[in-house]
Amino acid sequence: MDKENVYKHFTKSKEIAKFWPQEFLRDDLLTELLGDDIHDILYWSGKRLARKHPTNNVDSLISFFNQTNLGTLKLKHQGKDRFEWTLSGSIVEERIKIQKDPDFMFETGFLAQSIEQQLGVVAEGAMNPKKIKKNVVPILVQIDPKNKVSK
Repeated sequence: MDKENVYKHFTKSKEIAKFWPQEFLRDDLLTELLGDDIHDILYWSGKRLARKHPTNNVDSLISFFNQTNLGTLKLKHQGKDRFEWTLSGSIVEERIKIQKDPDFMFETGFLAQSIEQQLGVVAEGAMNPKKIKKNVVPILVQIDPKNKVSK
């Protein structure tokens, strides 16, 4: 969708107009500034901001995502070395609808770092845009229980 049509899309109803500022800055400005490096930079930016804004547990992490309008975060499965999350909601749906390459690497990095801080073990996240189905973004955070992080 071209930029003029994106603006029209986001301003056609009050329900989605509230997402326009985020769309404008994140998917328009940042894409222009960061170019092909956007995915990596947003992942590491998410990790960095998670260090600045720590969460104490899964519930506070889910609340943080809601309060910052990143989307509706759900923990689908927790294993001994992995956390399987889904991200959904109106903002996620609109971003998927208008972006040819929707990026959720910021959220992925934020999740990985938050889990690392909560558990005190190394954690890394992954998100595959090809696995986005029905406006739900699957995000995997893998942990290494044997690899402790220093505080």
